Amino acid sequence: MRIGRLIPWTIALALVLDATTRLIPIDMFSFRAWEPLSLAAGPTGPFEADRNYINPLSHGDLSSAARYSDVRQHHLEYFSTDHWGFRNTVSGSPDRAVGWLLVGDSFGVSSGVLDGNTLASQVARLSGERVYNGSASRPLPLNDIRFTSGRLGMKDGVVVYEFMERQGMPTVARAENARDFRDGPPLPERSLLERYRVWRKSVSVSRLRILAGWGWEFIDAKIGSTPRDAHPQPADTVSYELFNGRTMLFYKQDVDLALDPYRQISPDYLVWLKSELAKLNLQLVVLLVPNKYSVYGSFVKDRSAVLPSNLPLTQFAERLKAQDVFVVNVTEALLKQATQDLPKDEYVYFIDDSHWNERGIGVAAQALVEAWKAR
Repeated sequence: MRIGRLIPWTIALALVLDATTRLIPIDMFSFRAWEPLSLAAGPTGPFEADRNYINPLSHGDLSSAARYSDVRQHHLEYFSTDHWGFRNTVSGSPDRAVGWLLVGDSFGVSSGVLDGNTLASQVARLSGERVYNGSASRPLPLNDIRFTSGRLGMKDGVVVYEFMERQGMPTVARAENARDFRDGPPLPERSLLERYRVWRKSVSVSRLRILAGWGWEFIDAKIGSTPRDAHPQPADTVSYELFNGRTMLFYKQDVDLALDPYRQISPDYLVWLKSELAKLNLQLVVLLVPNKYSVYGSFVKDRSAVLPSNLPLTQFAERLKAQDVFVVNVTEALLKQATQDLPKDEYVYFIDDSHWNERGIGVAAQALVEAWKAR
């Protein structure tokens, strides 16, 4: 075949393949729930509503690059959402009114674990309260909290604000009039309009491009002539060996935070949020969560690696307490558990992910509930 005919036929074939592969369910091209469920998120929540995601071969975000495939720890992920697009909580008290509302980021969503092992679900089991998981990519601003607590019928109760130290703290000026989601009501689950909206979101992603990316990574990692240790590390990932010989992956931004052990976190927004929630007869509880490197950085074998410091979160907790904000800093509890578990090759964060696992979530949930009961 002449080159003049080969080129247009190749282009035509690529277009046909691209179009047809877009009809394959997006779940088959994902390694975890977050991306496909947030792709078709509706206006009332962070994820696609009334959705179930099951992946028996899920793995961490930091090991998505092919060169870290040997660090991957495959596990079952089950992630389901309610009619508003928020993650479901497996509660031991389904007949009770919602008493606690959790607002947080991906640590509050509990990316990577089963529905029954999320922070909201474990707090519900330990406290006996019914907990609603209102977490998204960032904690809900006041107006979303006001609406969500209202639609849940919360005439009083607790709002747990999960703050992971990597995240920036909002300012009052930006947050007081902000809304992340609409009031709703959400579209009917089986309506043609909702099905069409979800379908359009799904087919906007090229499966062929994903496959091409996988192929290129495989060639680069497995067949490339350059030695693996000569490759620069992916921009967002840092790999270190721990004292027990296990290789652990870290998010580079978490490592970089350790370079500034005297950084200050302002309590102003949470002090203001507490006063605003009090007008709704809601109590604020702040849960301070360290990043992965803050917990495991001191176990890194490489002596040139920067040492983490728990000073920023400790001082932040002290400032909140001085303003009469109820705060629980789970850094020491996670460090203690991590120290005990390291010789047993057990961990409180995923080896190949920036998030905590069900074990770490359980430690934090227990510390939170015990502190609340002892107040």
